[in-house]
Amino acid sequence: MSQACARCGGQVTQGSAVCGRCGARLPAPAQNSAAGWGGLDIERNALPQSGATSNTLSGARAPASSRTTGTRRANPEASAASQRMPASPASPNSRSLATQRSSVTRASAPGNQAAASAAAAARVAAVVQSTPAAVPGVRTNADQALSGVNGYGDLENLTGFDGAPALDLVSVPPPRPASSPPAAQTPASLERSRADQARALAAYGDAPKKLYQTVPYFIRVLMRKRELDAELASITPMRKRLDGQAEDAMCALAELYYGQRTDPRLKPLAQQLRVVAESQSHVGAEEAAGARVAEQHKREIDRVLADIHKLERQAEPLRKREAEAQHRADTHKAQIRRNEALVRKAEAEIKALKTSTDVTAIDRITALEADRQAHHGEIQTLNVQLLPLQEDLGALRRELAKQLGTITALHEEQRKLSSVADRETQRHRLTTGGARTAHREALRSLATAALRAQLGGFFPEQAKVAVEAEQRAAKKREAEEVQRAAASAYDDAKYKQGMFILVGGTAFVFLVFAGLIVL
Repeated sequence: MSQACARCGGQVTQGSAVCGRCGARLPAPAQNSAAGWGGLDIERNALPQSGATSNTLSGARAPASSRTTGTRRANPEASAASQRMPASPASPNSRSLATQRSSVTRASAPGNQAAASAAAAARVAAVVQSTPAAVPGVRTNADQALSGVNGYGDLENLTGFDGAPALDLVSVPPPRPASSPPAAQTPASLERSRADQARALAAYGDAPKKLYQTVPYFIRVLMRKRELDAELASITPMRKRLDGQAEDAMCALAELYYGQRTDPRLKPLAQQLRVVAESQSHVGAEEAAGARVAEQHKREIDRVLADIHKLERQAEPLRKREAEAQHRADTHKAQIRRNEALVRKAEAEIKALKTSTDVTAIDRITALEADRQAHHGEIQTLNVQLLPLQEDLGALRRELAKQLGTITALHEEQRKLSSVADRETQRHRLTTGGARTAHREALRSLATAALRAQLGGFFPEQAKVAVEAEQRAAKKREAEEVQRAAASAYDDAKYKQGMFILVGGTAFVFLVFAGLIVL
């Protein structure tokens, strides 16, 4: 809806305080005067919604409304005339303040004069405090109201009358203070900014629009991508090192705060301190459980090793006896083999002499026969002696094998226990590592909350070191993300198309060349 300006005739939006064309003030709507704000028609969008202002205006609303109602009933003709009367551009304060003052005087009972004056003063002070900065070229009704106060020195002139509002602020958003921080970037804007930086860093050039341009584009992207990947490979270790330094600095700072956890000034960090305490107790519990399990497995392994040592000591005499019996049996077997060799030699000589015509051959044959019989008898004797030795050796070997079987079983049990202990140790190492990681995260959260709560004054040097380390790590992470985005900031379809054309063309030329050679 719109209304006509009384001065220039231009169309103005319904509810506006001034004409945007000539700057003349516009009459306020009748419903604004009856809004119950004590004669102060304030555009609510122009007022900051602070608790102090709202409470002040709310507290001043009731008496002003009562006076306004009384005035409207007492002099409805004057109220209607004042609502229709436009503001004069030459002298905006010429509103018949004397008439309005007399209306207020007639509407207000003598007993309510002091209360009305105090309420009006409170309303004006609250509105002036919450008034936005002045816009050049625009004179608000707050200025006019203050001018009326300074001119007449009577605050009651600003309350309890109908007609043009005593205070009507223009709905113009207040300018941002020079010291206010810049607005935070949204994730979408950050993503766009990172993408722009990545494209500028990649320097791949624009995607080709022609088919013949895809091969140079493929070669250019391939060469540049190798350089970007090499740079990324060098940035990643640096980023990890800076992340570790930042984490260590924040954890060290948090440990200092945790050491002062009984200080009442750290009450804003109560929740973070409780989380740190719980995570620390969890780490202690995991370490204690791991130590108990490791100790239990160690006792079992030690028991098995003790049994193995005991059986080894018991088997040592058997090994010695088995070695001695084996030596005697080997000696007898060697003597038997030597006598058997002598017997075979004598039989061979006897066989040769039987075909000889020598007269002495008979005597030689007789002597050889005697030697053969003697060696044969020794062989029988040694065999008889070897039998008990072999029996003893067999018994020793069976007993020793039994002992060795038990020892082998114990060794297998030890191996299994060691494997189980290693798995349990690894599992507890993982759980303890997870608990330590959670504890470090709780420490980082504590340090972050302390810095956010402006509690860095407890440990200024450590807080400065932690903040600087975090900033260095954040910059390096951002550089890594930009570098990674730059490595993939190319047109994949055109890249593959150029690769296929280059590889296919090379293969085609090779086949043609090979065909020409064959022909």
